[in-house]
Amino acid sequence: MGRRKIEMKMVKDSNSRQKSHELATLCSPQISIVIFSPGGKPVSFGHPSVESKLNNQLSELQRQVQFEKKKEQMLQTVMEANGTRSPKFLDEMSVDKLLKFKKAMEQLREKI
Repeated sequence: MGRRKIEMKMVKDSNSRQKSHELATLCSPQISIVIFSPGGKPVSFGHPSVESKLNNQLSELQRQVQFEKKKEQMLQTVMEANGTRSPKFLDEMSVDKLLKFKKAMEQLREKI
């Protein structure tokens, strides 16, 4: 496929341009845009760069995964200490064990 020129149109209304500029200045948006050319090739634009925006999202997701792993590990420790292996056994636990389990869960919540 050959190259084609794609017409870009400027926003003619100066008020609209000014409002867009003010909004971008006031909000400091972080945007990433990926578009596909008529030939099917992806083109990206980002402010800041697309790569930095994706890295930010990736590190946030990694932080959430680590947090969930810690929660799972602590829950597993508490459950092992109470003699249970899975939450399915909660129905079979005695009232005393349930109260101990509740207390352990509250302590776990305080640690997190």
